[in-house]
Amino acid sequence: MPTGTPTKLRRRRRRSSRQAAGSNGVAASLLSHITALVSQNESLTKQNRQLQASLDTISRAVQGIRPGSAQTATRGRRGRPAAAIQVVGRPRRRRRTLSPDSLAKRRAGLAKARAVLAAKRAAAKKG
Repeated sequence: MPTGTPTKLRRRRRRSSRQAAGSNGVAASLLSHITALVSQNESLTKQNRQLQASLDTISRAVQGIRPGSAQTATRGRRGRPAAAIQVVGRPRRRRRTLSPDSLAKRRAGLAKARAVLAAKRAAAKKG
């Protein structure tokens, strides 16, 4: 064995012990940083819940106050009560109509409705 080898091993050991001591300080600072982030996240989550509750209260209050007549405030679209309107959720999807008979009936109904609307418009123009 050469004489220089034991000193290199000693140096390596010293370096590794220094690195371990240095990494403990880094680990402690990381741990304290993560702890601070977690507490900040909890406080922000709490604040978010409070804001969401306030927003819900405001939106419920605004829904009750609508411009127009008193009937508009108590009723929703197309004369249904306001409670019957779905506020939350996805709109319902219609099933596709594939039957030729039902398609023909639907087209006839739409044509009839268009004719009635055209007659109403013509009467409104004249009168």
